[in-house]
Amino acid sequence: MQADFSVELGSDDPALELPWSSADPHVRYYDLKNHPELLQQIPEAVAHPELGSFLSRINAAGFPLATAKCDVWSSEEVSQEEEIFGDRKFVSYIDVVFINETDRCSFEKHEAFAKDLCQLLGHAPEIAASVDLVIRRCYYHQEKLVGENEIGQSGAPLPQSVNRRTAALQSFDFGNEAGLDVNTNERSNSRIPQVSVSSDSIRPFENAQLEAQFQSKQKFHSREFQSEDRVWSEDKVQLKGSVEAEDQVQSDEKIRLRNKLQSDDKAIRENKVWEENKLQSDDKVRLEDKPRLEHAIASITGFCVTAYVTGFGDSDHDPVLRWTIGLSLMQYAVVQLASH
Repeated sequence: MQADFSVELGSDDPALELPWSSADPHVRYYDLKNHPELLQQIPEAVAHPELGSFLSRINAAGFPLATAKCDVWSSEEVSQEEEIFGDRKFVSYIDVVFINETDRCSFEKHEAFAKDLCQLLGHAPEIAASVDLVIRRCYYHQEKLVGENEIGQSGAPLPQSVNRRTAALQSFDFGNEAGLDVNTNERSNSRIPQVSVSSDSIRPFENAQLEAQFQSKQKFHSREFQSEDRVWSEDKVQLKGSVEAEDQVQSDEKIRLRNKLQSDDKAIRENKVWEENKLQSDDKVRLEDKPRLEHAIASITGFCVTAYVTGFGDSDHDPVLRWTIGLSLMQYAVVQLASH
């Protein structure tokens, strides 16, 4: 049996894309390596069990090769070199790829595979069949897994500076520190000193004896009484002013502390909103960065081997029979290479 290989890597030469598709939804790529049951979806494999057997063996679990595309046809277009085998032929082609990504991108690996396969087939009996191997370019369109590490660790804690700031804001009791009741926004009596003025403390004539003495001497001491009453009034007004000033100071302090509390509460709310937005953003990132499939995101340029198996004959049955033998021999040779 004749076996040879060639290389077609020119810009105008045919190239394979994996996965591939077509305008006909029934003619498409089937991943037989991971879904061997899809073999029944390939009409050529159903119509020709020998081809189905070859596809099943090459796509077996653990086998280093896989198939990507295939077809079969009959033809009476025989070249001058092929006329010695008959006037008609039955042809199939199968695109074979390596599973290992490094091997897919290695031309040397494909060249060595083609050479060794041809050498093994050269020891086969002489029959009217041939195997032609062609090393071509293949574009592997990989379904890219987008992981969390590409955008950021969504599950990572917030920065320490943010955590410290948040903890400080949440742990600091503005109400107790300022003497305010946080629940009512009112000042606690236990923390702010109150100024109470007793009427007894501002009466200079509390003592009954002094009052009687004052009354008995009112006539003689009217001027002194008026002066003392004026002093008393001035003291009272002054004391009243002091009390009012103190109340004003307390009121101003209360307003200042209340404003501070409101400002700090606003800061807490804004920080809380910021953290919630950050968490929502992180959740969104987690949802978005959760590994998902994005079709045709990344393409790797590698190689593949297209194996043409042809059977020749002068009748309708001979080409198919010799094609079957040639396909079986190639399957045996491929398995032998892979086992070594």
